[in-house]
Amino acid sequence: MIKMHYSPEFKKYAVALYRAQPGKTITQIARELGISRSTLRRWVLEDSRENPEILAMPTKDDSFSSESLKAENAFLHAQIEQMKQECDLLGRTTVHFIRKAQRQT
Repeated sequence: MIKMHYSPEFKKYAVALYRAQPGKTITQIARELGISRSTLRRWVLEDSRENPEILAMPTKDDSFSSESLKAENAFLHAQIEQMKQECDLLGRTTVHFIRKAQRQT
């Protein structure tokens, strides 16, 4: 079996996607992303340990408190903002290199 290596950004995206869709199971999200269920489950558990203020992986008996949902929402908004900044930086860097390449030709 080939062991896949995923970027930290992809792992964060996968966990955020799972948490943003409480009606979907880990299996459904993993299938959409093309990864194994156990891989996504491990990432969610690891993230829950690293970020205890965020909801842990829910079970069927869990009820979500208003405070935990607010904390998770704030965390996800911060992640979105960080990703927007990273995309902006990537876009500006791309433009820089395109212009540099055009000057060299």
